[in-house]
Amino acid sequence: MKGKTIGIVLLLVSFFIGSFNVIYRTSLTIQDYDPTTYMIVVLLMLFVMLAFGIKEDLKLTSMKRDFLLGIIAIAAYFLVVSYLRLLMSFVFYTYRIDALLLPLLLLGIILAIFGTDGAKKLKKQIVYSIFASPVVLLPLIEQNTRFVDAVASLTYSIMKLVGEPVSKVGLAIIAPSSYSISIASTCADLGAFIALAMFLIPIAYFYTGSKTRKFYWVVAGIALFFVLNVARVFSIASIWVYYGINSAVATFHVFAGQILFYAAIIVMLVIAGRFKLNIWKLENEPKKESKRGAANLSKQVISKNIYLALAIGIVGFLITVPYQNASYIPLLSINTTQQSSMLALYRSIVVPLEVTHMNISVLEANNYSAIIALSNQTFNRTMPIYVIAKLEGRAVQYGMLANYTSVKSRSSIVLNNGITLNSAMINSSGYLFYINYFLLPYQQSNGNWSVVGYETFYKLNNSTINPAAGCIPDTGLINRIESEAYNLVNFRSPIQGKMMCISIAVAQNS
Repeated sequence: MKGKTIGIVLLLVSFFIGSFNVIYRTSLTIQDYDPTTYMIVVLLMLFVMLAFGIKEDLKLTSMKRDFLLGIIAIAAYFLVVSYLRLLMSFVFYTYRIDALLLPLLLLGIILAIFGTDGAKKLKKQIVYSIFASPVVLLPLIEQNTRFVDAVASLTYSIMKLVGEPVSKVGLAIIAPSSYSISIASTCADLGAFIALAMFLIPIAYFYTGSKTRKFYWVVAGIALFFVLNVARVFSIASIWVYYGINSAVATFHVFAGQILFYAAIIVMLVIAGRFKLNIWKLENEPKKESKRGAANLSKQVISKNIYLALAIGIVGFLITVPYQNASYIPLLSINTTQQSSMLALYRSIVVPLEVTHMNISVLEANNYSAIIALSNQTFNRTMPIYVIAKLEGRAVQYGMLANYTSVKSRSSIVLNNGITLNSAMINSSGYLFYINYFLLPYQQSNGNWSVVGYETFYKLNNSTINPAAGCIPDTGLINRIESEAYNLVNFRSPIQGKMMCISIAVAQNS
């Protein structure tokens, strides 16, 4: 028991170190306008579930194979993080891929402490950690609007059933006075229901009982929260109909959602026994180890398990340090359409270019793309830097290299804000061009974010301006190492680490 307890504590400490930067950049509150913020519940309750691993028959490993597998897992974690950060640019954080990769870090630490046998017994924790990234539940999260509409329809039906004089148009319930109340996502946030389920799952794991009864218990908790929430919306709407909006707001519109969330948890804890779920007790453990075995085990822990587990956690921390400065845009706020106006296009494409302090000429533009020429004393109007830019959806696109005759060389580097700059030397129609391409986020007037794809290039043949635009961005040691790893995996040789100065200026000042 002593060795297992030491191992669990070591697991918690090591994983906290390795996941600190992921947790640091995550909102600590569940925001009713953003269902993806449920993920903080998973990140925090994961530690509770790891602590509950004390109920498993775990033994500290002393096998070299397990230690090697732990090292391989953290090496794979580094390579996957490096590759996906540069491949996806700033949307790596939008989709919270940083959280999606935590199971690999967790696996490495578990292998270093408890070995492959421990990884099998703690597989529930590893699977649970996957849900820390909202991308896993994205198909469900995207139904948030439909879910809110269903709650509005159900509330309206109940109000009509009890004879209240109301009508419904969309999400708005209209009273005889012609005033309306809207059932918005803040009234029925799907993320809150996901958060409740993710809170109850670790508690269900701690209870003893059949998996079926645990499943029913979690489902019952979600159903209870749904009923309570509908009752809340119905009560607020009814008070509003008869006594006015001020009375409705003054009751419990603002804070009732949080109260009901906690109430649902308390009720489910109280009635767990009715589902024949019981709290796991220490008495269920097998007999304690002998004093001699415990002494040998402690020595083993100090010499191998502790050092390797903490080392993996520290490496995980160092790999994720750049997360703290990276741009983050809520997943559901990204505009998925390319519909825009010329004014919005100007703001999203041309304005960011002003940081280059060059003359800007719009050569061609429509409602979602533009071709621009930039010039100064070095890049004159007869040989300017050209920019092709367009509004994108969520898709990750990088330039139009496929349209060119041949690619001489490619290179990529990630900036401190998480934006990836890609460069290439290409040959097109007998001319050699130097190209950078990258994505930038832009917030439109309607509050949605769009993705703007840029491609900047100039001709190199018969020109003396080749070195004039070459810059080496200060990206930091971790970003540079990960960039080189990405280039190495893609068999790319960097062009002396240089990118186009204009591209760096625009990307860093986005």
